[in-house]
Amino acid sequence: MATTIQDIAERAGVSSATVSRVANNSARVTPDVSSKVLAAIKHLGYQPPARRPGRKKVTPQGVRTGNILVLFAGLSSSDRYAGSYPDLMCGIETRIHESGLKLMVANLQKEGPLPAALDSREVDGVLLFPFEVTCISTTAMERLRDIPVVCLMRDYETLRGQLDHVLFDNTPIGPTAADYLASRGHRQVAFLNMDPAHKIIAARQAAFIERAEAIGLKAVTCISPAKPASLSGELEAFETLVGQMIAVQAGTTGVFTPGASQVVQAYQALKSHGLMPGRGVDVITCDNVPFFLDRLTPRPAAIDINLELVGARGVEQLLWRMANQDVANRVCVTIDPVLVPGTATELATNETDRLCP
Repeated sequence: MATTIQDIAERAGVSSATVSRVANNSARVTPDVSSKVLAAIKHLGYQPPARRPGRKKVTPQGVRTGNILVLFAGLSSSDRYAGSYPDLMCGIETRIHESGLKLMVANLQKEGPLPAALDSREVDGVLLFPFEVTCISTTAMERLRDIPVVCLMRDYETLRGQLDHVLFDNTPIGPTAADYLASRGHRQVAFLNMDPAHKIIAARQAAFIERAEAIGLKAVTCISPAKPASLSGELEAFETLVGQMIAVQAGTTGVFTPGASQVVQAYQALKSHGLMPGRGVDVITCDNVPFFLDRLTPRPAAIDINLELVGARGVEQLLWRMANQDVANRVCVTIDPVLVPGTATELATNETDRLCP
């Protein structure tokens, strides 16, 4: 077996980097250390490999194919271009382009085959978005353990400790919404939601109500029994929710809708009940998505989870993991949400103005 730099380093009692410095006549090595390394080289009969002339091409550590795969688990092709997901993809695409790598996208469905790129080992790393964790089969998980992976957006217990994570911090969103409404002078607030099965939204609801009650607000929750299947169904659901809000807690003036995709229907439903956003009723939402919020007058306050930054930071973490695959510690990076105030003017305070259509 040929002698290696590691063999020399072990015999001389130095690091491999020090052996390389001696071999390259570096001035950073003391004469005493240099003598030990040269003696080890002579004793072991080490012959350095011949170098080819010309400039050596530098390849980022961990890059073999130059391909990065974004893998959506349980999310349809059409859904990943809706809502706030384009912001996530924008951050991913921009950062991958800056790194000189190539982007591949694939879906992983429950009981479906592995995507070809994953099965044929054509990628150097994977950005995993586990929209539905049950879609990650045992076979898929075994394959993912063999390559660098960073999980985006959602922190499932079944994946915790196995993969690096980059996600927005969901914990302060509910309390931030409650504090904002309180700062605007509201004393009766409501949480409206048409997606009861969404676990992240459920966490926002619980935190919102807990914080609202802790600071002395009267809070009510109005939730649809099931997520509507169409846009017309969403509007109808919100009209029902606003009706429930009025019946249970008349005089509610602060409303929290947990996602930007819901706030458009919330505005229409409030108006249909004679409650005008910006004129006695304040609305705050989560996800600062211009596609939804810029069409609303006044523009509601929003808690920005900055998915573009989540995507870009996910790529950076994946590049680090590709270069440090032997590091056993799993890394979790969270992005702090930021409050973006709305454009509503000072609220009307009398009952007539509040109910004016």
